[in-house]
Amino acid sequence: MGNTCCRDAPHPAGKKNGDVEQVNYAFFSSLPSDVQEATIDHVYDGDTLTIHEQNRARVRLLGIDAPELKAKEPYAKEAADYVKSLCPPGSRVWLRFQADEKKDRYNRLLAFVFIANPVAGKPGYMCVNISLLQEGLAVFYEPSGSVEHKDPMLKAMQVAIAGRRNIWRKANLQRHVYTTPNGIAFHNPDCLTIQKVRPQNLRKQSIAEALEKGYSSCRECKPL
Repeated sequence: MGNTCCRDAPHPAGKKNGDVEQVNYAFFSSLPSDVQEATIDHVYDGDTLTIHEQNRARVRLLGIDAPELKAKEPYAKEAADYVKSLCPPGSRVWLRFQADEKKDRYNRLLAFVFIANPVAGKPGYMCVNISLLQEGLAVFYEPSGSVEHKDPMLKAMQVAIAGRRNIWRKANLQRHVYTTPNGIAFHNPDCLTIQKVRPQNLRKQSIAEALEKGYSSCRECKPL
């Protein structure tokens, strides 16, 4: 799918580290034309926040899954603190919704959250969802199989994986897992979810390969 969230910004911002240019997929030169402005009320965790508008509506960041704060998962506090630093109470943000999926089953708004460039005096905007991926504070998550900005999100996550940032620091990415042709997740060999799947329909690959293709870690067997 195309990167429609940055159609007004032909190239993501980049920064040079020595002779190597590191692309920052979270930065864009302008906002999409179909965003809605909102004001931050409160940040719950690394992928959920509340806005003042719509009777203090709760917003779930699209396309990502951050470590659970309630479950005290590793880097959950770091992810929450990162979002809080970008979206303090009273700050202005811009929300972009998918036309076919505005709310989840918990009645939370599903959105890409944009903020003004956090570097003082600098132009442009940053997508918080993508920034979390590039910082290694969230993983790509596509429950409906239709996240619109999949390509830049996966590229951002690969930057974090290559740099062993945060949640990827000690992850064993060469361990083998299994996927199915129509599935969205990768599984441990003994996962109950795939026990009834015909062997010929199971695809064995490394976690690194599965992540690169956009598969998410199974929420039942938790291979990652």
